[in-house]
Amino acid sequence: AARTSTTAKETDELRYMTGFGNQFETEALPGALPVGQNNPQQCPYNLYAEQISGTAFTMDRSTNQNLRTWVYRVTPSVMHEPYVLAPRQKKFLSSFADVRGDPNQMRWDPMPLPDSGEVDFVDGMTTMAGNGDASSKSGLAIHMYAANKSMDRAMQNSDGDFLIVPQEGALRLQTELGVLEVSPREICVIPRGIVFRITLLAARARGYVLEVYNKHFVLPALGPIGANGLANPRDFQYPVAAYEHTGAETSTELVNKFCGDLFQTRLRKSPFDVVAWHGNYAPFKYDLQRFNTMGTISFDHPDPSIFTVLTCPGATPGEAAADFVIFPPTPPSSRSSPARAPLRAKPLPTLSFFRRESSPGRPLSASRCCVLGAVSSLQWRLTATKARPHADLTTAHRFRPLWCLRRRWMVAEKTFRPPYFHRNCMSEFMGMVHGSYDAKRGFRPGGASLHACMTPHGPDKATFDAASTADLVPEKFEGGLAFMFESAAMLKPTPYAADEAPWRDRDYQACWEGFTPATVPLTMQTL
Repeated sequence: AARTSTTAKETDELRYMTGFGNQFETEALPGALPVGQNNPQQCPYNLYAEQISGTAFTMDRSTNQNLRTWVYRVTPSVMHEPYVLAPRQKKFLSSFADVRGDPNQMRWDPMPLPDSGEVDFVDGMTTMAGNGDASSKSGLAIHMYAANKSMDRAMQNSDGDFLIVPQEGALRLQTELGVLEVSPREICVIPRGIVFRITLLAARARGYVLEVYNKHFVLPALGPIGANGLANPRDFQYPVAAYEHTGAETSTELVNKFCGDLFQTRLRKSPFDVVAWHGNYAPFKYDLQRFNTMGTISFDHPDPSIFTVLTCPGATPGEAAADFVIFPPTPPSSRSSPARAPLRAKPLPTLSFFRRESSPGRPLSASRCCVLGAVSSLQWRLTATKARPHADLTTAHRFRPLWCLRRRWMVAEKTFRPPYFHRNCMSEFMGMVHGSYDAKRGFRPGGASLHACMTPHGPDKATFDAASTADLVPEKFEGGLAFMFESAAMLKPTPYAADEAPWRDRDYQACWEGFTPATVPLTMQTL
């Protein structure tokens, strides 16, 4: 008889486990997890035990660097047809040895959304910059994506981890280990090798992807900040087990990104058939509205490293292979469309599960309902639902609404408050999720900029003039959400991004024209 099916597409009630890097265990059927061992002679329900190793077996466990997860699935993942090389995509790149560097400041307007044809997440990716080589597990790549179609295939990235930053359009990620929903102002990380499929929750979607070829993302060290602040571990959310199995033979295309190329195979089953799993190697999401921003309360503009959400350590201690840095604030909104004005409201009781009464039989995720519940004009009525009889062994995420509007106060005295002029040994790739950037005009949501190693950059003339004469009263910055992918590597723009992309702003450097020389005494020119 066919086993019971828990299909992610049919059960829209999402629950999460919390805590960055925790050892999790979760099961979609009662008793599916073996007790006291990892690979028994016979697994419950005749499931197949499989270990997914995210690091070498011998990595240090005491510092949580040893990453692995045991999964218990309906059929072994080894059951697939031979891989065949897919046609090479001109705009998709993973090796940068033959790419020429360019020290010029570069900026791109918003990446065009597809207005014809069918473009899914895989086909919609364009590599913007990078360094290193995926085949040597060294370096990184920065991509942008624009899609108008959900994936009807699955993908596995054997080259590294994907950090996805949606800018427009929410995404539903069905993974081997469960389901995540990610909206603009949230991020997610899909670790190396984890199979996933992306469904668009809007007509079109656009965003950014940071791919690291070596190591994995960790929380930055806080140093003198102390034990709390920035991205707190408790706010990272991991999926609970949810499997897909109908009992009938199916055909699923699986795309494997391997050594920079895309390979294709077919499976006569669903790759999302994990009934239970335990471990610490899993995809996760994070709500950027929960970032605890630090800043100066006296003078001078602090270095942007205090806005680091996640970091991928490099070979030199204190120098990152890649940092993910944000420039808050992030006004509350869990969906990019339709737009809903945030309102203040009295807190609701803490609930583990939510359901929208106006649409019977279509439950809502906790993360979605908490925010919608704050919008009184929509008249959402939320009710607690009973837990399933086979609840997960870990507690479902009890998600409290964010009633306060997260803003960043700027109070520095006798200080030029926007970001200063800078030449950096690190390379900086910036993106814009919504709103405007406080250091430069013309930087639009969906756009990007690249300031390579030691390339000068800073505020434009208009921003400099305004900030140099501004009345330095305490000010709430409410402009928008920008972010930065920063790397010790010398980021090289791809030939397509530098030379062919029609949305590149060829007049970017003009924003720094017009600065007048300082009023200092003239000197004799020396030879």
